[in-house]
Parts: sequence; structure tokens; C-alpha cells
Amino acid sequence: MRFEIDYLARHEQFLPLIAEWQMAEFGYLSPADTLADRMTRLARALQTTALPLALVALSDDGELVGAASLQPRP
Repeated sequence: MRFEIDYLARHEQFLPLIAEWQMAEFGYLSPADTLADRMTRLARALQTTALPLALVALSDDGELVGAASLQPRP
């Protein structure tokens, strides 16, 4: 499968789906978090020149196939 990596900031329509994926995969780490909490945190990464930063992987036909977030070190 070929895919393209781009900034989530350029594909904001995928933010709710990525938040759902994160809840499903990592929700156990912060059980008190809601989907709205995740969406708010992810929205902070809608940028292209600073951290936090979110990236998406898109298939040739524009389907979301993956995502990654880069966070500053605490």
C-alpha cells in the first residue's frame, strides 16, 4: 500500500476519527478521559511548525490509514 504523510492541520476533518482511534487504543491509560477531552488535546496539535504536532497517513484515494502525534518532552 502506498500512502502519503501530511499534517493533521491540513486534514482537520479526520480529527474526530483519530480521537476515536486513540480512545480505543489508549483509553485504558486515562480512563477518566472522554472523547471530547481527546479531541481537545488533539486539536492543540493542529499546527505545522511547533509541538505538539499531529501527522496523518493517507492512502492514494485520500482514506485515513494512520496517525501519529509528536509531543514536547515534559
